[in-house]
Amino acid sequence: MRRLVLLVVVLLGIAAAYVAPTATPAPPVSAYRLVSSAVLVCPRSTGAGDTTNVVGALVAGPARGPGSAVLRPMEPGDDLVRLAAPGQPVALRLAGQPQPTIVMLADGSWAPSSFSGVASRQLSGAGSGLSSASCPAPGTDWWFVGAGSEIGRGSALLVSNPAEEPARFDISLFSGAGPVQALAGKGIDLGPGATVRLRLDALAPDEDLLAIVVGATSGRVSAAVRDVAVPADGRARGVDFI
Repeated sequence: MRRLVLLVVVLLGIAAAYVAPTATPAPPVSAYRLVSSAVLVCPRSTGAGDTTNVVGALVAGPARGPGSAVLRPMEPGDDLVRLAAPGQPVALRLAGQPQPTIVMLADGSWAPSSFSGVASRQLSGAGSGLSSASCPAPGTDWWFVGAGSEIGRGSALLVSNPAEEPARFDISLFSGAGPVQALAGKGIDLGPGATVRLRLDALAPDEDLLAIVVGATSGRVSAAVRDVAVPADGRARGVDFI
């Protein structure tokens, strides 16, 4: 468990090192508006009783001015943990239960340097292993390379809508031979605060290597691909987010 928490904290620390200021220069004159709010979406993770999920969050400091940051479920619910100050990471541990889609909400001067990530460890079953993912801001275009839908693969696409308005998106798939016709990949509606899980073997079966494009045609969404090597001989072969 300590190794899992340490992994999340280390990843957040590495990311913060690229943005944490080493000096306090005079603010430059800019035509761009400063970021005053941020939403980061951590993909959900299913899990059996021997699964531990850790969601970490950090605001790289120091921050110039007031701000706040919190982790909470994407679906309506109470705050899970609130960050105390910039430079002080938090780690939310969920053991023995599925992890819902979690969002990090930051505002004020804390928003531009907010980071979040998730790590999951499962000890048994087809999805056993250690997986991790960053928690990105929602967008309109997502590309993934390296998934598959052949026998022995359990790739699934997770798409979330953290906004208060509905979203709609399309899925495009490509193999080494070119575009692949998805069985149901166009005009998928996603309600506010909702997440949908789409198995690739149901969209385009028997493809050993796939590239995935998720394009939002209305609103913005967050997307991730969880790839599982399904063991044929009873031995786990690995799991991770793409």
